[in-house]
Amino acid sequence: MNSLNQVNLVLLLFSLFTIKHFIVDYWLQNEYQWSNKGKYFHPGGVLHSALHGFVTFIIFSFVYFENNKFIYFAIVFSVVEFFIHYHIDWIKSNISETLRYKQEHKGFWILLGIDQTLHFLTYVLLIYLYSIISYNVLLNSIIIIGLFTISSLFLCCCIMASLIHFYTNFLIKQLDYDS
Repeated sequence: MNSLNQVNLVLLLFSLFTIKHFIVDYWLQNEYQWSNKGKYFHPGGVLHSALHGFVTFIIFSFVYFENNKFIYFAIVFSVVEFFIHYHIDWIKSNISETLRYKQEHKGFWILLGIDQTLHFLTYVLLIYLYSIISYNVLLNSIIIIGLFTISSLFLCCCIMASLIHFYTNFLIKQLDYDS
């Protein structure tokens, strides 16, 4: 595949992920899903992330259609998407609930922006891993890069959640002390 076709495929993939994100995150998501994302592994949050994983599988199955030996990567990518999406939403829901953010608070919109940015960076990661695998780079380096990137993303989310949790508890204690 020449470099222009590679670029076109990456743009197509990112466009498909953008459309997928809109459909699954906004159109298909209902109150049962969004109101239960903060309860760890509640079926509502699991269903929402499973839909993301399923459509990710469809996208990568479409791309790998000509090369059946790589179809298992579509499965792996969909599982990775499920777990990352689930934990980003779970962390955001807990932070938002802890800080009691409502739509009229600026913090609500900042948190939503962080959430959406992390989701789209996940798509960049998946497309990047796809491009490495598709263009015959050694599988060992792919696994190392992929695990490092996924671990780093998850670690950043955990650090962000821990810092916000610490800061929130500090502010609550200050407010209780002042009143």
